[in-house]
Amino acid sequence: MEHPQLNADQVEPGVEAIRVQGELDLATVGEFEERITRALDGRRRRIMIDLTACRFIDSSVLAALIQLRARGGSSDQSRFAVVAEAQPLRVLRMTGLDQRIPVFETTQAALEGLSPARNDGDAAR
Repeated sequence: MEHPQLNADQVEPGVEAIRVQGELDLATVGEFEERITRALDGRRRRIMIDLTACRFIDSSVLAALIQLRARGGSSDQSRFAVVAEAQPLRVLRMTGLDQRIPVFETTQAALEGLSPARNDGDAAR
């Protein structure tokens, strides 16, 4: 597996995007977890985890997303969203994780899902 590139940028006020390019697996998920934890800890910002340029995820990424969701209870549901396509989206759907965390197919849908006015947690699938 190649080492993924992780980039963060503000996509709109109060929303930071963490973009993953490459592949995420057990050997590389630690940096991914650390980046998301740093972005969420101590701040009330919302996070969009962008996996659209990520070609592969394994069960370690699923575990990291489950831990993120569990760590904050239902409050994190409106604080982060995942946008994915290709293999990552298929894995999120196949495992049913898209029913437990907000998963979207487009960046725009993810941003709308993170909107403070929308707090129902329904993901556009």
